[in-house]
Amino acid sequence: MVYKYRFNLKGTEVAEQIALMNDTEFHYELAGKGKPLVFIHAGICDRRMWDAQVAFFAQNYRVLRYDMRGFGETPHVPGEYSEIDDLRALLDHLRLERVTLVGCSKGGTLALDFTLLHADRVEALVMVGSNPSGYEFASEPPEIWEHIVAAWKAGDLERTAELETEMWLVGQGRSRDDVPAALFDKVAAMNLIALRNEKAGIGENKTPKVQAVDRLAEVQVPVLCIFGDHDDKPDLETAMRQIATEVAKGGMVVMEDTAHLPNMEKPDEFNQNVLNFLQSM
Repeated sequence: MVYKYRFNLKGTEVAEQIALMNDTEFHYELAGKGKPLVFIHAGICDRRMWDAQVAFFAQNYRVLRYDMRGFGETPHVPGEYSEIDDLRALLDHLRLERVTLVGCSKGGTLALDFTLLHADRVEALVMVGSNPSGYEFASEPPEIWEHIVAAWKAGDLERTAELETEMWLVGQGRSRDDVPAALFDKVAAMNLIALRNEKAGIGENKTPKVQAVDRLAEVQVPVLCIFGDHDDKPDLETAMRQIATEVAKGGMVVMEDTAHLPNMEKPDEFNQNVLNFLQSM
């Protein structure tokens, strides 16, 4: 463990640290006391997407958030790795035996896979704008996707980050003016870091051989699915309803006037939805 510094997030003291494990440096933060909540970021963000959740939940919970490999401050390294093994190693490093996982998009898919492989380590699961691994989307991607691919192939990462942020944060049926400029810029900046690391092309994540879409009935812990009604990912609502239906103890909340990152658009409403779920267990 390498201690960096302490800082305040809306009155909440947060300790930022680095865990040297699995051949890289994992940047993470801990705050609060109580039952552990672990927040796992989306593929276009890093741990900063959970600012409002850390400030809120650290009042009554032990909150952990971290940057996955290639996101935020955690670097990629050459060779194969497993995001599931990375999460387990971090929990072991911090001696967190049983946790509640809250994952958005890519982070929610990871959290579900982790739950299936390490059921004894998970007390509950919140999936935000996520699909189970192995899920096949039937609809065509939105029109903006062609422009994203073109920008990526042209090597214009700034434009790619801008377009991806428009696709995920703004979503369908809205314009960029419907999202605060500061929020848009924050997501685009986080996304640009991830895109630069992806462009470098180092490291390969090993995915589970048996994917979650075929194993949902095995999930015995409570699961809450949260979906933004302007999310522009085709069939995602169908995928989330499948999760909520097929797991043993599932539920779903649709947050209006939000897209793929509802926790950032409406943090108070999001926090209350998660808190209600945690208190109902």
